[in-house]
Amino acid sequence: MSATFDYLTEQDRERLKGLPFPVALPNELPAGWQAKPLVIDADTYEGEVQDVSCEVSFAGPDSAAFTVMTTNGGIGDALVEDDAPLRIPNSEFGTVVVLASEDPEDPEIQSDWFPEDEGAPFYHCVQGEGVSDSDLKALVESLGLFTP
Repeated sequence: MSATFDYLTEQDRERLKGLPFPVALPNELPAGWQAKPLVIDADTYEGEVQDVSCEVSFAGPDSAAFTVMTTNGGIGDALVEDDAPLRIPNSEFGTVVVLASEDPEDPEIQSDWFPEDEGAPFYHCVQGEGVSDSDLKALVESLGLFTP
């Protein structure tokens, strides 16, 4: 495992400073994982920024992919729990609920939005494909807030 958030480039750290919220990111990456450049998207209405989102993706062994998204915009409904979800404890966010999808059109894994507080000013979710159970657990357990 690497030291806390050391996988972020200086350029990405500078870009994160301009966001109106802290971003959820793994504090450490399991062996074989690396960060990809972050993506920031802002929706505007009549010239004013309304909603902002930040996605940080990671590439892992055997073409595995894991993405963490943070947004202050509308997040939609909670996941439908038809199958037994994984409930992964996290010291910062409580329990993160993750579902595995067998539909090839959807990500293989998708979490519910967290925190579960309807009044939160920002929310996070994770998604991915091909992530081993042990890496998924390590990535979600390691999530913390990156506050520049």
